Amino acid sequence: MENQQRMGLLSHYIHLNPVRAGICDVAGLRDYEFSSYRQLWNRKARPSFLEVSSCLEAVGGLADSLRGHRKYAEYLTWLVEDEPAQKEMNFAKMSKGWAQGGDAFRTKLINCEQDLAKNLKLGVSEAKEFREAMWERQVVQALELLEMNGIDLSNQRKAADWKVAIAAKLKMECLGQNGWLSERLDMGAESAVSRYCAELRQGSRPGAGKLFDLIIANSKD
Repeated sequence: MENQQRMGLLSHYIHLNPVRAGICDVAGLRDYEFSSYRQLWNRKARPSFLEVSSCLEAVGGLADSLRGHRKYAEYLTWLVEDEPAQKEMNFAKMSKGWAQGGDAFRTKLINCEQDLAKNLKLGVSEAKEFREAMWERQVVQALELLEMNGIDLSNQRKAADWKVAIAAKLKMECLGQNGWLSERLDMGAESAVSRYCAELRQGSRPGAGKLFDLIIANSKD
């Protein structure tokens, strides 16, 4: 999966599969056992590995809250009836191919085949360590590029443009998790990380957007 936005669209597609199959309507998804949508509504019972921010952010940066979940349910109710919108999101192609993304992304996956193979052989705790080490490397590279390495992050604004730019980069390219990003970059609540990154994508944080473009343009494999 190329980035957080594509992951969000794929989540919509997967969540609506039982509805398109005639098993239930959107309201009934809350009781459908074989779907992560059910876990969206129950944070206490949600597995630690389940990251729900992708689908919520893809609908304008909804919060992981009861209000956000209700808004997401309303969105799915609209989406299941809007075939042009599904077509625009490439729903017809969601179940095909080995990767969702552009040619550059697919090429990068092929070039990283050895690292991916090593990761697949790891246990759960080792895989988590591998993933977080990769995120740390990306953060360090971005901090060096922005000449911010070595500073005390706690003395910087939680929503500083450069923090938001780095977080958005990791979420887009590495599926960085809000909890890890919030702690590593000292950005406050997990939901705040989602909101800041959504605002960047929507263009309401132009300063962060410029730094984001700079980081992306100078990214190292």
